[in-house]
Amino acid sequence: EEMSGNFLLRPPPDLRPRALIHFLGGAFVGAAPHLTYRYFLTGLAEQGFLVVASPYRLSFDYLETCDSILDRFEKIAIPLAREYGALPVVGVGHSCGALLHLLISCLFPGTPRAGNVLISFNNKPAAEAIPFFEEVVVPIASQLMNSRTQSVPGNLRELVRFLRTSVDDFAEASSNFILTPSFYKREVIPLFKQTLEVIDQVPGLLDAIAKEDVREFEPTPAEVKEAATRMYRTRRTLLVQFDNDAIDETDAVETVLKDAASIVRLQAPGNGRGP
Repeated sequence: EEMSGNFLLRPPPDLRPRALIHFLGGAFVGAAPHLTYRYFLTGLAEQGFLVVASPYRLSFDYLETCDSILDRFEKIAIPLAREYGALPVVGVGHSCGALLHLLISCLFPGTPRAGNVLISFNNKPAAEAIPFFEEVVVPIASQLMNSRTQSVPGNLRELVRFLRTSVDDFAEASSNFILTPSFYKREVIPLFKQTLEVIDQVPGLLDAIAKEDVREFEPTPAEVKEAATRMYRTRRTLLVQFDNDAIDETDAVETVLKDAASIVRLQAPGNGRGP
């Protein structure tokens, strides 16, 4: 169920919600959390949680991203409060989504959280968080923007827009065709739409790298750490770390958040890279 730019999953009708979970996915895949994290979010709803997944577009400006997320969330939180009454709000974030929830708890005092669940937290600089950033991504961005074809990002946006329209048209046509396999509607078309949402973030990032000479996230990793040390306000935090996650920084964030009243850490099998 889509509402005010968010995706809403309700608990079973016979269960009163235990809490409202505000979910943020990882970089890129967070643009389509209702698809990339579908089974995880459905499981939470089945356990009696009211789940709001806010999609976001990755950018180098974390605070701008947080503003956009909270603007969407506030538009859905008010009608849900009218419908269900006051519920504790728990922030759940994976990877980049965990970092964004940490920043929200530090720098946006008007959004209190009863607790946070930070899964596969990492606060790496861009050069480490984005594979081959300096060696491949930056040179490609510069070459594309400085070539004679000045409209490469624009062309990519147009291509994504065309493909999205084509997929929507196909989905509408196939829904009226009795021989269309059900898994096409249920699995293939949503997966293709998810891929387009991911690709659609690339032009803006290329613009920032090439035109604005952006090389680092803002605030920087050092500034994020300083903010967390001084201003983290959520009193209950669950840290989830996977065994084989090479870029996980749960150890570091646990040290930074040591003054929180209650921190619980969970070690889980796997690498934490997939939704």
